[in-house]
Order: sequence, then structure tokens, then C-alpha cells
Amino acid sequence: METASVFDSAGVFVVACFGLFTAIGGPLSAWVGLCTGFVVWIAGATIGWPAPYVTALAASVMAYLVQ
Repeated sequence: METASVFDSAGVFVVACFGLFTAIGGPLSAWVGLCTGFVVWIAGATIGWPAPYVTALAASVMAYLVQ
């Protein structure tokens, strides 16, 4: 259940917050943020990082803002 609820939710959270509350970014930034959050979370869960969700959340924010 934990895995199902966390699966790519870091990217979705970041995109939703930036999309609703700021004028920063656009469709490409949203896709980059979603994909980055997904990839980082999968890598962290596979490798066994202590906090893969928080790491994915931070990576998703950075990717969204850089793009």
C-alpha cells in the first residue's frame, strides 16, 4: 500500500503546487518534474535510500525550476 501511494506522487505534488499557485514553468517543466520525480523515487526505492520520497520531491522541484 505504501508503494502504491508514493508511486510518482512527488512529481505530481510539485507540478500541482507550481501549477496552481505560481506562473513559473509550463508544460515542458511539468513533464520534466514528473519524470524526474518518478525516476529518482524508483532509483531510491531500488537502491534502498533512507528517504526516497523526500529525495524525489527535492529532485522534482529542482528539475521543474531549472527547466
